[in-house]
Amino acid sequence: MKNKYRSEALQVIHEDMEDMHQLGIISDGRMKEFDEMCLAPDPETAPEGLFPKAPLPPPAKVQGNPWDRREVPVRKRAK
Repeated sequence: MKNKYRSEALQVIHEDMEDMHQLGIISDGRMKEFDEMCLAPDPETAPEGLFPKAPLPPPAKVQGNPWDRREVPVRKRAK
């Protein structure tokens, strides 16, 4: 199976990194990072999303108007 790349530039980078991986210059983990970055995802095997879908929490209840500016009494200093 031939790899499909996200762009021509990423194809060149990935091929260079494959050569370095074969020579032992970069690790398996680093090569996996380049695979994820450079290769286009396969629609048949790609997961639907990165995170499981969960319901949103209910909105917070606000008491009163948070933008209401009430004057706060200032205490006078005792002499």
